[in-house]
Amino acid sequence: MYKVIVLFFAGMNLILGQSNLDKLEAEGFENLAEFEQESHYFLTYENNRYRYEGDALAIVLELLEHSDNLTDISILIQNRGLPMTKVHFNLQSWLNFKSGAIEIEDWIQQAEFSIDVDRIADLFEDRKKINESFKKIDAVVGLGLNYILGNLDNSVRLKV
Repeated sequence: MYKVIVLFFAGMNLILGQSNLDKLEAEGFENLAEFEQESHYFLTYENNRYRYEGDALAIVLELLEHSDNLTDISILIQNRGLPMTKVHFNLQSWLNFKSGAIEIEDWIQQAEFSIDVDRIADLFEDRKKINESFKKIDAVVGLGLNYILGNLDNSVRLKV
């Protein structure tokens, strides 16, 4: 019976985690990976959709689901596949902010924002990424228009 309960909760963690990645992928985030260690949840993503990283982080935090056994969350933000910023916070402080018990300024003071990302980046080194940005091709499409000012009878000469 004990094994069945353990498998059930392990399956629930996988389902909750998968829904995080699915929602973030649907939102347009790339290079997604996640895992749990003890009561700590780790997530990494690359924002290629939103102009400002703060807007992207707000969307990630809004969509983030968690299991009840978590106490800490760490998020690694990437840019072109390179780790750039780490955000670490206590889950309870985040829930207090979401419920309105504390203000955003209080949550920001409790959270840790850092550019010291080497240790957390090493944790994601061998993790499988979802919606990789490296397997995509960008094609530049556009219209070129050249014009010169001409004489009085043909004032503008165009070349498309």
